[in-house]
Amino acid sequence: MYYGYLSKSDSFSEKAEKSIKEYTKENELKLLSFLNDNIPNKENWRTRDLFRELISKMKSGDTLVVYESSSLACSTTQILEILEHASKHEYNVFFVKYKRCFTPGKSVDTMELIQFLMLLKSDFVAKRTTDVIARRRREGLHIGRPRGSSNKKLKLDDHRDLIESLLNQNITRASIAKRIGCPAQTLYNYLEKRGIKTLD
Repeated sequence: MYYGYLSKSDSFSEKAEKSIKEYTKENELKLLSFLNDNIPNKENWRTRDLFRELISKMKSGDTLVVYESSSLACSTTQILEILEHASKHEYNVFFVKYKRCFTPGKSVDTMELIQFLMLLKSDFVAKRTTDVIARRRREGLHIGRPRGSSNKKLKLDDHRDLIESLLNQNITRASIAKRIGCPAQTLYNYLEKRGIKTLD
């Protein structure tokens, strides 16, 4: 039997549910049920509907179909716990995004497992970043560098003494830019930001 699962963490995008349904349709797999979990994946998987309404009722040979790792949990440790539980109770876990199925009893290549865990880790990092950005947008907060902020140190600060010395000698800005090896506009912008006065 095939069981689809969608966590609250997936609900911000219709892509997850669409991908699961497209995969099962293309492969002529009939989902016995499709669970939309309202509890965030930050909660332990055993305290969510994922376990209470789905995993605890699955039998040997059944397959749990999810979109990605963050559908199940928010850490690699919890994912490993779920896969260990799947191995013990002999049900499969299929990740649509990775097109990879965890099958109990199947020997796993060590390098393949390491690559899979690295993929999970990078996915968790990306997910946290996108979740923070989405939350800030919903709250109407600014995203990115604070408005009006600037780098404490600018690229041409290392040449400042030379630049000011050449300016005092009435050397043109274009000639100075050529001498220190930067585009003239970069030098103009630097002089303006640092409030350095010029004659030309």
